[in-house]
Amino acid sequence: MDAANLSERREPNPTGSRCSTAFRERSVSARGGGGYGHWYDAEQAAKTRRHDGMQGHLATITSDEEDRFVWTNLPQAVAGGYWLGGFRGFRGRTALEGWYWVTGEPFEYTNWLGHGPNDYFGEDGLQYWPSADSARWNDIDRTSGFEPFVHGFLVEYTP
Repeated sequence: MDAANLSERREPNPTGSRCSTAFRERSVSARGGGGYGHWYDAEQAAKTRRHDGMQGHLATITSDEEDRFVWTNLPQAVAGGYWLGGFRGFRGRTALEGWYWVTGEPFEYTNWLGHGPNDYFGEDGLQYWPSADSARWNDIDRTSGFEPFVHGFLVEYTP
């Protein structure tokens, strides 16, 4: 699907900036409508986006405050199971090991559905679990046939 036909929404926070305090000097937008299939497609599409002179990338959610901001201001990203900028770079002894953000930020804050990633058949991508009442995360294969469960991606813009 052509990017021009996708929905985009940016919300100001109560302080009047275009982002939460946790996203200070950054902005986020949700890109829905499907057509991006694999995580790698979404990653490339996010990198081509620009906003106010800032380059886009798949969003990194590094705090509870950022998670709540997305759930409150971009609920379609959560309900649509959008791709996030997390990926599993290597297989550790447990399903919790080897996770990274596309930006290289520490992967310390997590909000997994249940007790953590389930690594079902080697899942190595990160999405919001499609739910209207929870901003929990799910691990999902970045290139498998599960893409019908991912309806867009969340873009973060950084200077």
